Amino acid sequence: MKAVIPVPSVERLCKMYQLLQRLGSGKACISSSDLGQRLSIPPHTIRKDIGFLPSVVSSAAGYAVKDLYLAIQKVFGFKDLQKACIAGLGNLGASILAYPAFPENGYIIAAGFDIRMNRIELLETSIPLYPFYQMPEVVRNKGITLAILTVPGTAAQAAAEKLADAGIRGILNFSPVVLNLGGTVCVQNISVVEELRILSALISLEE
Repeated sequence: MKAVIPVPSVERLCKMYQLLQRLGSGKACISSSDLGQRLSIPPHTIRKDIGFLPSVVSSAAGYAVKDLYLAIQKVFGFKDLQKACIAGLGNLGASILAYPAFPENGYIIAAGFDIRMNRIELLETSIPLYPFYQMPEVVRNKGITLAILTVPGTAAQAAAEKLADAGIRGILNFSPVVLNLGGTVCVQNISVVEELRILSALISLEE
């Protein structure tokens, strides 16, 4: 049975993983203080999060970068490429479709879906595109487990339910609605407006 790791710790460990990936072989060891400074996280929180990883020990020089990287990779299954799809090929979906750095970060965009056939025909991409009604079959046949949802808010809930029924286990939701999937699928909501509002609030507190 996998260890139960709190969501905030999962989020911080993922940030740590990305940092360690960038450091690569250029740094042999790193301390919790150095990690904390680079990630803006208190060192004691860094140590607590690393405590969820089996077989990771620190020395006087800190943590071995490679060992820590591989430990996070093993716990979260990051070693294998994970397949994702994009549901909704408007301006945002098309921009994400064209993002070139997915493979080097462990992800493959295996398919794109839209209800508009003319949109599918006009987009120039090497990624296979399909009408939305073919989504269940394509998702199952390709073994896709993740979806990026970029449809309008009015269509988001229905699209998310169809993705879940097809076997999608995680949705990155860019639609401006809260999805109700009954806990059957992990959902991460991304709202540019909310992030801007938080930035505005933080700036106002500094004035």
